[in-house]
Amino acid sequence: LTYSLPYGDDHQLFDINASTGILTFLTSKDFESPEDNDSDNRYEATVQVSDGNASAILNLFVQVTDIVESGPNQAPAFQSDGNLSIPENQTFVFEFNATDPDGDPLTYSLPYGDDHLFFELNASTGVLSFLTPKDFESPEDNDSDNRYEATVQVSDGNASVALNLFVQVTDVVESAPNQAPAFQSDGNLSIPENQTFVFEFNATDADGDYLTYSILYGPDANAFDINGSTGALSFISPRDYENPDDNNSDNIYEAIIQVSDGNATDLLNLFVHVTDVYENVAPIDLNASNLSINEERPIGTFVGEFNATDHNPGDSLSYFLVPGVGDTHNPLFTMDSTGILRTAVVLDYETNSSLNIRVLVQDDWNATLEGAFVVNVLDINESVPNQAPVFTSDQNYTIQENSIFVTELNASDPDGDVLSYTLLGGNDLNKFNINISTGVLDFVSPPDYEIPDDNNSDNIYEVIVQVTDGDKNASINLYVHVTDMFENDAPSFQSDGNLSVYENQTLVYEFNATDLNGDYLTYYILYGPDASVFDINGSTGILSFISPRDYENPDDNNSDNIYEATIEVSDGNATDLLYLFVHVTDEFENDAPSFQSDGNLSVYENQLFVYEFNATDPNGDYLTYSILYGPDANAFDLNGSTGALSFLSSGDYENPDDNNSDNIYVATIQVSDGNATDLLNLFVHVTDMFENDAPSFQSDGNLSVNENQTFVFDFNATDPDGDTLTYSLPYGDDHFLFELNASTGTLTFLTPKDFESPEDNNSDNRYEVTLLVSDGNASAFLDLFVQVTDVVKTIANSPPVLPAFAAPLTIAENSAIGSVVGHLEALDPDPNDTLTFSIPPVATDSLFHVEANGSVRTTSSVDFEKNASHLLFFRVTDRHGAFVDGNVTVEVIDLFRPYAETGIAESITETSASLRGAVIDDGGMQVTERGFLVSSRPYLHPSEEGVLRLLVDHNTTDFAMTANNLQPGKKYFYRAYASNEEGIALGSKETFVTQQEGPEPMWIDAQPGATKDWWISSWFGSFYQNPNGWALHEQLGWVFPVQSPTAGLWLWKEEMGWLWTDEGIYPFLYHNSNESWLYFYGQLDGSRLFYDYDRKEWIILRDDR
Repeated sequence: LTYSLPYGDDHQLFDINASTGILTFLTSKDFESPEDNDSDNRYEATVQVSDGNASAILNLFVQVTDIVESGPNQAPAFQSDGNLSIPENQTFVFEFNATDPDGDPLTYSLPYGDDHLFFELNASTGVLSFLTPKDFESPEDNDSDNRYEATVQVSDGNASVALNLFVQVTDVVESAPNQAPAFQSDGNLSIPENQTFVFEFNATDADGDYLTYSILYGPDANAFDINGSTGALSFISPRDYENPDDNNSDNIYEAIIQVSDGNATDLLNLFVHVTDVYENVAPIDLNASNLSINEERPIGTFVGEFNATDHNPGDSLSYFLVPGVGDTHNPLFTMDSTGILRTAVVLDYETNSSLNIRVLVQDDWNATLEGAFVVNVLDINESVPNQAPVFTSDQNYTIQENSIFVTELNASDPDGDVLSYTLLGGNDLNKFNINISTGVLDFVSPPDYEIPDDNNSDNIYEVIVQVTDGDKNASINLYVHVTDMFENDAPSFQSDGNLSVYENQTLVYEFNATDLNGDYLTYYILYGPDASVFDINGSTGILSFISPRDYENPDDNNSDNIYEATIEVSDGNATDLLYLFVHVTDEFENDAPSFQSDGNLSVYENQLFVYEFNATDPNGDYLTYSILYGPDANAFDLNGSTGALSFLSSGDYENPDDNNSDNIYVATIQVSDGNATDLLNLFVHVTDMFENDAPSFQSDGNLSVNENQTFVFDFNATDPDGDTLTYSLPYGDDHFLFELNASTGTLTFLTPKDFESPEDNNSDNRYEVTLLVSDGNASAFLDLFVQVTDVVKTIANSPPVLPAFAAPLTIAENSAIGSVVGHLEALDPDPNDTLTFSIPPVATDSLFHVEANGSVRTTSSVDFEKNASHLLFFRVTDRHGAFVDGNVTVEVIDLFRPYAETGIAESITETSASLRGAVIDDGGMQVTERGFLVSSRPYLHPSEEGVLRLLVDHNTTDFAMTANNLQPGKKYFYRAYASNEEGIALGSKETFVTQQEGPEPMWIDAQPGATKDWWISSWFGSFYQNPNGWALHEQLGWVFPVQSPTAGLWLWKEEMGWLWTDEGIYPFLYHNSNESWLYFYGQLDGSRLFYDYDRKEWIILRDDR
């Protein structure tokens, strides 16, 4: 097929490819300047297609549409002048919100500056920060003046603007950081059962802050109570060792307590071990052997032995004959403390065959048991003489070591007398005990075969035993042979069971128990709330967790990271148990940082800045960046602290210098937190951009023209690209008074200006306007200052004259901005001339503003400590433009906080006190507030909780105030204070104690008297009530009154005892000791007189008795 354009109204404006059929305009069409036949932007032609034999025709109507055509690109602009001020110890500086007339996205960078390395700038948001907080006392800037200088640049991708930054770091009052309180106990406590008090925690606080205590949680937290102020820990009810009620019934009560200073806290894990105490039980089962004795036996004859049972191990029992029921014949006997009953007289069957005695047994704790017993006196044939008893036991005995029992000796008596046994002698007499009535022979302590302590160390103990019937005796020599036996000792653990291990590991501890016999030892896990999480090697004693524990996710029984179990070591015969408390502690777990970019970046050519990497680290670690390697690694520079990546030299799209010249620069970078790293492969694509050079003005904008003409200046801006330039006046205080030729740049006034009648915005004949020149893509601004000068010289003008001496101006430091400093003075030799005051251009950074009338005001706050005086440069100009420059010293007046003095408290009552204070020095300015701070705590500061602030409303040097609603008998702290605009000053801290409120008598209905603590009863009269319970009666003197539970009043009076009386009865009193009635006459000559009706005599008491 072949295509052609045979005809049509506008066919000559088209071109068609005969082969492909592609239709194009010969030149691009402009909607605003149509070229079609009827100028309606509808281009008409006929297209023909042919196959060489046949053809087809198509009528075309091509409509050209309008598009919105934007103007040339305009550069962005900063909204800040670059002078910034921030307090020390912070990183944030400023957020730059630059504007762009075209609404282009903006990119920020820090290309250079003396201190630019100290800053970090977010390329997208414009947030400027210090890399580290700055310290006013230790400046790091280039010239150490705390003024950090850098240049910040903003770019819209085509045009950029730079701003010189001057960041002033200011001083702040730095108070010491608060330090947390600390417990002085490790939390392992031990108390005996049956009491509530546990421990008083005296935590310390480095700042001296007031501390409060609380119970947080724990398996046994509900068993405790803690005093929030004193730290005294108590059980809510006493604990019983025999019946533990802690969480796991091991008599170890666990909880976690906290101490706080209001800002910081310290926690303490408590393990309160309740220990067993000796609980005495009185003896029981008081009994005696057969209490029978033959008559006519000598004094001191053994009758019988008393025994009782005592449930308290180790207690010794003592026996006594005591009065009471059944004690009739006690005097006929003696009793020694061991319970042996002997005769004290010779008994006679015919006189009394049955004798009654009463016996008491007492333990070491004075608990007793009593009983009545009968002693039978046996009749004997007094004509037959008494016969001696006879031993029937062997002389030799063999026992194993470590035993106490030896044998029970047996003897017989032909007369049937009661027999008693005693140790008579022998080399080893003191090694034995014998029961006087049964004849049971024991060792005092078990003998040790390996360490014999018999007289000749041969393990044969020798003793002589005697038996008697009270009259006749017999003795026997005994030989006790001690033999050896095997003695196994139990093994023992060398650990107390309190262990600590880091999380994420299995090994806990290797137990090396010891065994005195050198036996092979075996280890076991027995039980416990967390026994299942452990494994122990039965041979080595190595204890491990079955799986590592995680501190952040505890899985012990009560989730407190303390794993509890009981283990055992055994030698095959004996064992030892150990309670384990394995504390799992937290371990720092570092996570690697990570990049938030995929490494595929794109930047325009001709710029250095590439990208700022803001890698993240889960642990918040400080990150450092570095370039590792790559074919184009040497083309880059990477800020190690900020992650800002830049080219060492800007890339040129037309002349690529990457490794393979494809405008893709390849490298690998790394971010590290000091322990872990993350790598990122970079592919930085350098893209082409239109490189237009902005035009520039050849004038600095400061122009001067004579009055009465319109021509101002002919601007001939230049453009490196030779582009056509267009001029405009976008804004300015006086731009509406000008006219500018957009093509030639000729600037004129719309009307001639008159020097004597200025029309500019501030009437100073200085017309201000901003001029813009554009090449269609880039533009340049120029701030114009057109000075209209006077040309009328009718009178020779003389410049103003300054006074020969100008007194310094003064201003109080820290005055509000805009405060009046003073007024400048000048003279003009020319009559009727008007003078205008101003600050000359060379001193535009002055701390002061000079108004046209000569008034001087502050433009920023001045500080005496930084600079005690300032030199103010000013200019005085007359209406003809003649001027004179001068200067004057501005002295800064030092101000300070007032000085307050605390006076002594006066007129102190139970509920109030009069406080006095004085302002010794007002600090150079008006005192705005004065008063007192009062608290029952020693921490007296207006912001402290519980501090009462008493404001005095009169403005005098000396001031006073009464503190009311105080508590009786309480110590209070107080101090005077005063404040001005410099701050608050606190006087010295003083104290006073309110008077103790007297006790109210509860034993009688009485009303307060006129004198403190004196009371008046309608029937009993006047008396003074002492806090200790005694009362001083106006007539009776000192008495101790007690209200009777039934009726009336009991009074205790020295040397009389108890007296009773009542309303309607007094002054008659019942004398309890004498069981008689008294009449109280009253006082006479310093004595008190009572009449005793039963004895019919007067009782006289002197000296208040």
